[in-house]
Amino acid sequence: MRRRSLLPAVAGGLVLALSACGSTVQQTGYLSAPGTLADGGAVGGPAATDGLSAPGVVGPDALAGDGLAPQAAGDAPTSVGGGTAAQPGSAGAGGGPAAVPSAAGSRSPVKIGFTTVPDAAAFFAAFGAESSDVDQEALFRSAVRWVNRKGGLNGHPIEPIIGEVSATSQESYDAQYQRLCSYYTQDQKVVAAGLVGIGGNTNMDACMNDAGTLLVTGSNTLHDEADYRRTPLVVSPMEVTASVLARTLAELIVQRKLEVRGGKIGILQYDTPTYNRAFDRQFKPILDRAGIGVVRYRIPPPASTAAIGDSVSVVQSAQLRMASEGIKTVTFLCSGCAGFYLQSASSQNYYPRYVLSTLDTPGAADGPSFERALRSSVSVGWAPNGDYGTTTPPEPIPYNATYRECLEVQKEQLGGDRAAVPIAIITCDAVLGFYYAAKANPVEPITAASLRDGFLRLGTTRPSALNFSTDLRPGKHAGASHYRLMTWNEKCSCPAYSGPALPFPAP
Repeated sequence: MRRRSLLPAVAGGLVLALSACGSTVQQTGYLSAPGTLADGGAVGGPAATDGLSAPGVVGPDALAGDGLAPQAAGDAPTSVGGGTAAQPGSAGAGGGPAAVPSAAGSRSPVKIGFTTVPDAAAFFAAFGAESSDVDQEALFRSAVRWVNRKGGLNGHPIEPIIGEVSATSQESYDAQYQRLCSYYTQDQKVVAAGLVGIGGNTNMDACMNDAGTLLVTGSNTLHDEADYRRTPLVVSPMEVTASVLARTLAELIVQRKLEVRGGKIGILQYDTPTYNRAFDRQFKPILDRAGIGVVRYRIPPPASTAAIGDSVSVVQSAQLRMASEGIKTVTFLCSGCAGFYLQSASSQNYYPRYVLSTLDTPGAADGPSFERALRSSVSVGWAPNGDYGTTTPPEPIPYNATYRECLEVQKEQLGGDRAAVPIAIITCDAVLGFYYAAKANPVEPITAASLRDGFLRLGTTRPSALNFSTDLRPGKHAGASHYRLMTWNEKCSCPAYSGPALPFPAP
């Protein structure tokens, strides 16, 4: 297997899903995601390092219950800027004291935060992996210059404020994101910030929301409807919600008869409130109605890069139990888990059918060594920038207009570095999102709430460059609206898109 260049990313709780053949890590088309098992965790990823501590382990369970649960008491919105959380379009949503709005009638700049991972290459080098040496900050600034030449945000130039998270720090993710939030909201008083490709942390969401600052996210750390009710100043143009993904996977299993009445499905799921709700309210009830049993393992998201090892051991324990119970179909609601699971299973000649998704970067598992494990797999892919890693797809991918626009925006900065294209698309999409949101809601002054409302007025008119199509509107803060199925393809010896774009179901 040839060595591949890498997309800069952050590992362990920061990297989303890196894939490997042997010792070679593959690029996935994302930067990072706190709390995931992704220092190798796309399908076929490398083993974790030894001797790492991790948070407490939560073992398998089997929960009963039918139907969709009502809104839980903990789902109520939190305050924004010290008041009651306002709904999209309300005057009070996002007017907190930290953000400094634009001055009406002037061309004053608007401070927008963008987040980089400066030590990503050092992390990859420690794992013996190659990485693109593209300058993430330069890519952000390139896209900002393009927007400002176009008139900025309704005549206000963007003033980029560059924040950082670390791939190699032993510090907890919560501590890193608390410092990042303080930098954006207290030190710099930005109106909004992008955390695209360097994804999710619920404390970061709450901190930004409570400061009255818009946070635009985009990663494989998914939110759900309750999350957006609590933090209405969070918008995720490229994400699907965890609840919608859970329903999609369950319906796919039932409708395609990937398991039948009387059989059992195995699922690995992150042990967080978001994913617990997705399992309890969507995934399990659909399987219950179909008469299909569920064996669940809840995986503790690591709290830091140093806390990956034990989380990986839970994945391996789940694999051993499912193999012993004769589970023939396995799916995942945890980015990074599939790679470690598949590695462990294949080493024991255990080959269940895998039902994967973009969380697992299925197309990156290319080559004959994966054929036995993945020949029967079915995947749900909504992010062409990340579904294939660096694998060359057998057919051209129909990238949308925003993707093509971003290639033009970043052309000069990229030069001929093809390995840097995914991160160029991520950085461009993060910047252009604010440009189009301001155009959709051209009001003065520009505030966190006005930009948020602009995103939610885009509807289907401006797709994120990171998915096939996007639908953002009041009450729908996660934009990914369509997916494509992926099945094994002989041309690339990898899972590949095998059908038209299909609409995600309603939550």
